[in-house]
Amino acid sequence: MQRCERRRLAERGAFNVDECDCGAIHLTIGCLTLRLDPAAYGELVEAIADSLQNLHPRSKPVIQ
Repeated sequence: MQRCERRRLAERGAFNVDECDCGAIHLTIGCLTLRLDPAAYGELVEAIADSLQNLHPRSKPVIQ
């Protein structure tokens, strides 16, 4: 079995994102790796961005 070659796109602490030459995105969190197609990876990134917005909503103006 031939292994695909990966290119590192991002690395931060225990998190790595690699692009495989077969087109898959490999998201590694510690010892866990998720192999995602680019569309699914994009949806995951958007879901995480949405969750951050909801976790820390922008300050609402104070009505006096």
